[in-house]
Amino acid sequence: MIKSLTGNYKEHHVQVVKRQLAMYDFIKQQMQEYEKLIEDSLKKLLPVDEHGNKTAIPEKKSPHGKINTILTLKDI
Repeated sequence: MIKSLTGNYKEHHVQVVKRQLAMYDFIKQQMQEYEKLIEDSLKKLLPVDEHGNKTAIPEKKSPHGKINTILTLKDI
């Protein structure tokens, strides 16, 4: 592993990777915030039982999991 990380890195390549990582982190954060907004909006649409309590709908399992899972090369 360490051998694969050694090489002739140019400073501009390192800067590009840093910027891409920052962009990925920003987009991931935005997606999590939108996911929360959507979940909150959907909770308002839940049916109400005879006591006035909102009934829970069982969560469906996504084949990809939630957004906050770590992206790996096998996912691409």
